[in-house]
Amino acid sequence: MNKPLIKLSLLSALLISSQGWCGNTSVDLRFGHNTNSEANDSRIKVMHQADNGFYFSVEAAQTITIRFLAIPIATVPMIKA
Repeated sequence: MNKPLIKLSLLSALLISSQGWCGNTSVDLRFGHNTNSEANDSRIKVMHQADNGFYFSVEAAQTITIRFLAIPIATVPMIKA
């Protein structure tokens, strides 16, 4: 077979179909604090709807739990002058 002809056919098919991958892309970025569990989380989601009907989305999330050192006021000694 003629390899340049096969390469040209594959390249032309790729170029013709690449226009269908154009479309709308949206990004959703969120930072939150859950007061019930004291967990901070950050999320990013990328969604793409192609003109050829194909849809895909990617989401990543990270949860960070930070505990702060708290000293109750009742245990702090009072200093009298």
